[in-house]
Amino acid sequence: MPLLLRERPIAHALLEAGAPAEGIELWHHDVDGEGGSFMDWPSTAPHVEALARDFGLPLYRS
Repeated sequence: MPLLLRERPIAHALLEAGAPAEGIELWHHDVDGEGGSFMDWPSTAPHVEALARDFGLPLYRS
């Protein structure tokens, strides 16, 4: 049974498949902006920041 992408970061799957790290970017659309949490979980921003840091990938926000 294949591992579902939601069970691990797609960046990890791409790197394991041999994709060059310099061709991968992480993007997060910060729905709530700098205000309170409405659509995003409070842990979302720290989570995507940790993924970017741990995988050595650039993180862009919109």
